[in-house]
Amino acid sequence: RFSDKVKLLKKNKEDQLQKLRNQNRERLDELTHRLVATSNQQESAEREIQSKEKEANVLQAKIYELESEIEKLKVSDDDLERLKSKVKEAERNLDLHAPSNEDEKKMG
Repeated sequence: RFSDKVKLLKKNKEDQLQKLRNQNRERLDELTHRLVATSNQQESAEREIQSKEKEANVLQAKIYELESEIEKLKVSDDDLERLKSKVKEAERNLDLHAPSNEDEKKMG
């Protein structure tokens, strides 16, 4: 009968439609799951980047601090020459005021 064929076609189309809806729902669930996973990875990566940036800032501050200390420790050539001459002068003064070997023998 014609009406039975129509009902059967209608039923087949509804089944196909339901099957497509189910496939679409599964695909949507899969994509949603992947999106959430990707989003979580991105957030984790961003936190990691922020952490590394903070580390880098701390290290950069330490570098500046050490460079500043190095600058304070550097002695200019002029300062070095002045220090050398003061040491030589001090040595001469010690030699002048130090007792001679003969004096030490007399005292000893």
